[in-house]
Amino acid sequence: MIEGSLADVSLPGLLQFLATESNKSFRIKLISGPSRGEIFISEGELLSANFGILEGNDALIEFLFWHEGTFIVEKLASRFKHTSSTNLKIALKQDNSFADQMLFLQEESVGLNTEIVPSPVFGTPEWQAALTKQPLSKDDFIVLGWITDGRTMRQAMREFNFDVVRAAASLFRLLITGSVVTLRPSLKGVEEEEADKKEEVLEKEIAATLAAPAAVAEKAAVVVKAEGGTAGSVSPEQANKVDSVVSVAEVPLVEAKTPVSAQTFDSLPAVGTPAFEQVLAAAGRPLSQKPVPEPEPKVDVPAAEGEKRNFDIRRTDPLPLVAIDIERLFQTNFHVSPFGQLALANDALDEELRSLLADFKQGKTFIVVATQPGRQAGQVLHTCKYSLERGYLDPPDAVASLTADLLLGRVEIEQYLLQRRRMTGDELRDLVDLARQKGVKLVELLVKIGFMTQSDWERLSAEKDRFLPR
Repeated sequence: MIEGSLADVSLPGLLQFLATESNKSFRIKLISGPSRGEIFISEGELLSANFGILEGNDALIEFLFWHEGTFIVEKLASRFKHTSSTNLKIALKQDNSFADQMLFLQEESVGLNTEIVPSPVFGTPEWQAALTKQPLSKDDFIVLGWITDGRTMRQAMREFNFDVVRAAASLFRLLITGSVVTLRPSLKGVEEEEADKKEEVLEKEIAATLAAPAAVAEKAAVVVKAEGGTAGSVSPEQANKVDSVVSVAEVPLVEAKTPVSAQTFDSLPAVGTPAFEQVLAAAGRPLSQKPVPEPEPKVDVPAAEGEKRNFDIRRTDPLPLVAIDIERLFQTNFHVSPFGQLALANDALDEELRSLLADFKQGKTFIVVATQPGRQAGQVLHTCKYSLERGYLDPPDAVASLTADLLLGRVEIEQYLLQRRRMTGDELRDLVDLARQKGVKLVELLVKIGFMTQSDWERLSAEKDRFLPR
């Protein structure tokens, strides 16, 4: 329900605003002194106006000149269909308004960060028929010639200096005419890739098994020849040596794999050290920990073509971003603000807070302060956030503050990744839908598709348990 004064909001403006909610119905009650009236709007259309014995246009004309009074807007459950009291049929809705366009994009789960490509039906008679109902503008053809193998309207805004309204309108027209289609993240490519890898490993094992008899025979011949024998005569000693060769050859030719342990606070070296650089270099490998193939030679391409690429949802750099940010927070030295300096001189200051501020004043890092004997890490982090909010400590960089909220459970991992620009809002919405369809946890998709690493999740889980308030 919406209430207000006609002195603050004019009735024509209110009607026009409600008309933009093209899929909803409203009853507007108007009160001015002893006078009472009501107006019904449904799906962008003004259907009824009643004022005493006046109705229809006569009642509406009176309402439009009310400059004082109040209004109450009630949302109706369904379209107003009382035929006997329907005395108007005035379309207030503007076709293809910004509100309509955004409503369409929301219903289609398409945003300005959604990647689009030219549609296969572009230029067909079907597409030309769609243009008779919704013509394309010059902006739309510019975008069509530019998106090629996949770009977003957000990029077009930077490229062509479009504002949000202009970009949304162009995207609306391109979609409604079938000129473009969207590219969505999917596990299909990941699953197919894993299936291909399993099939490749199986083929190698089968080939090794088939090749084993020939290899055994060849090695047996070498042993016999070395002992001075012939293929037809083998001594008992030679037979024993042949058996030993066979027993070795029958061992499966499977390369031993060393399990990769997750990084923990105790094992992750300090930021900036050579050992930490080695961790980052190792983290650049795929999650399967298989050797990375040699990169193909780079070919110089014109600048205009350099941005073109095939769509791949797994573009995120596989560096353990969460683990790095956690370590970054641990190495942060929170600076005591001038207000905090004054607070230290106040005898009434809480002793725990005083001790914390005194440690930071001495230049100690957060992890040193949090791990001192007799202190609980979660309480220290909570006190740090409290001190930041009260102004006892100067605000650190935005990443450290966000990471602190992540460890305290104030920010979910997906929102953290969104704010760290690891993913866009459109990608997050698609993943939420995908997780619901597949019946899997969202975090599993975040790791599977590559928005975060498995070591990131394990490190975060361990540290959240450490900083859990006791």
